[in-house]
Amino acid sequence: MAADPAKYRDPVKRAVEHLLEERLEGTEPASQQRWVMIQSQIAICLAEYHLITADKRVLPYLQELHDELVNGLYDDYTGGHFYRVGFHPPDRPTCSPA
Repeated sequence: MAADPAKYRDPVKRAVEHLLEERLEGTEPASQQRWVMIQSQIAICLAEYHLITADKRVLPYLQELHDELVNGLYDDYTGGHFYRVGFHPPDRPTCSPA
């Protein structure tokens, strides 16, 4: 979208609408395995879309993705390929938000 927002606005808007409709909500903790790469790509898409459109509907989902990704980090700020929502191995605790 950065290269030509007018040209890509409609297809990107449809993609964002799909992301918002398919958003995983209400899953039980530790029941949903999430891949870091996918969550990161969705977050980047939503952030870029918000910067161009100022559409505030994406902000709650973006915040949720941020929180999940931060909580998936280990104390040394590394992470794996995936994490389980609400679950962290006891030998690798997550970093605590300040």
